[in-house]
Amino acid sequence: MSDAGRQLNVVDEPLVPIEPEPQTTEQIIQVLMFVLLGLVVAGAALGVVTYLDGSARLVSQVRKAGARGSIVVVPALKKMPANRNRGKQGRSGSSKNAQTEKVAS
Repeated sequence: MSDAGRQLNVVDEPLVPIEPEPQTTEQIIQVLMFVLLGLVVAGAALGVVTYLDGSARLVSQVRKAGARGSIVVVPALKKMPANRNRGKQGRSGSSKNAQTEKVAS
């Protein structure tokens, strides 16, 4: 035996467990921690992307930027029923559906 073995005193003898410790609680905690970490990372990424997005969403933002003229808003397209005579009717979209707003200068 080495000198280290002679100088160490065992305070409590280790015991062999009678049954294995339940690991399901540890696994559930780990899964919840990773889900929470994923939500935090996704929220931070969403915040950064939103902060760095420079597109105008409001008329006041366009006015503040000094844009002149008109802003054209294209409406959302409705789902059209299947119609075989579509070519005979012409285009379904007309200029009446487009919304424009005049920006005051």
